[in-house]
Amino acid sequence: GQYVSANATATSDRLCDVCSAGSYSMFSNQYACAASTICSVPAQYQSVPATATSDRTCHSVSGCQPGQYITSNNTATSDRQCAPCSLGFSFSSTGNATACTPTT
Repeated sequence: GQYVSANATATSDRLCDVCSAGSYSMFSNQYACAASTICSVPAQYQSVPATATSDRTCHSVSGCQPGQYITSNNTATSDRQCAPCSLGFSFSSTGNATACTPTT
């Protein structure tokens, strides 16, 4: 979570500063902090947040399959949730259906 801001000299120790918000440092004695990855919402969501010593992890949003419907849309920090249609009572013929269609 820090970077070397001034090297050691014959009369002084090296100086380190804290990485600014939105950046991180994974290793000791780095001379710069890396910018944290930005997830591409709505196609991705953040599954693991960034810290001062690690980058955030982004995952692609899951898709609901035919025979399922969306029970909860994805957010910046959570995946889309799907549930099956009731066999014999409803169906969905397309992916990412917002509801199941009752059978007739």
